[in-house]
Amino acid sequence: MESLGKERQKKPGDADMIFKNTTPKFKSDDKILDGLIRLKDLPANHPAVEFANIRIIPKQHWGILYYADDFGSFMKRLDPTTVPIGAEQRLVIPFFNSHGKVVGAQGRALNMADEVNARKTIKYITVKGDKSIDRLWYGMWRTNPKKRVYVVEGPLDSLFIQNGVAIVGAGALRNIPARFADSEMTWIMDNEPRNRQVCSYIEKLIELGRDVCIWPASVKEKDINDMAYNMSTRDIRKLVDENTFGELQATLRFRDWRKE
Repeated sequence: MESLGKERQKKPGDADMIFKNTTPKFKSDDKILDGLIRLKDLPANHPAVEFANIRIIPKQHWGILYYADDFGSFMKRLDPTTVPIGAEQRLVIPFFNSHGKVVGAQGRALNMADEVNARKTIKYITVKGDKSIDRLWYGMWRTNPKKRVYVVEGPLDSLFIQNGVAIVGAGALRNIPARFADSEMTWIMDNEPRNRQVCSYIEKLIELGRDVCIWPASVKEKDINDMAYNMSTRDIRKLVDENTFGELQATLRFRDWRKE
């Protein structure tokens, strides 16, 4: 398998990581995004940019991430049937189809550092504009199905691993898009052995015959984004590849992981 390209310097706020073929090959002119601002066009002291730097989100992806000062209104434009929230400021993560149209989006709260507001704020809100789509897959059209595809739980995590996509919803565990029908895939769930839902997902993946990453005991971080603070993207990819298992070996490793 390929390595992940150049290593990033290990310091908070450094979002420069170089991947190949990580930006969409289409140019989205979807009017639904009118009124939103690309992350790359915001000033350095903007809360959304500060969030992106804190989370070391790679800068080459800032052109496909947006900011909304009224996410509730954006929700209503994307899905008129939804019950919108108030005028919350959120980072907007659009889900594009092959034609550059927005079929769904996630809004990530920006006030999570504020303990009082964080307790009453939903971290992620997902809205789907195209009701014909059963489950949303993030980044599907910028991945190469002829190479191994890395499937993670969250869109932001997928930005840290080359040829990565993210699933939204457990139904995607069984129903793989036609684009990836013949692809080799590694499924990477969060490193939470005490989380019933995560364990249930991994069990289902093993039953379905998928290749899964079972994190070793040496890894204490919860997800790939957290790992990126202390490891290069190349090392994360190497760690995933070295701890990817299938069938009986996956079952045995999974049992040990749950006991950690």
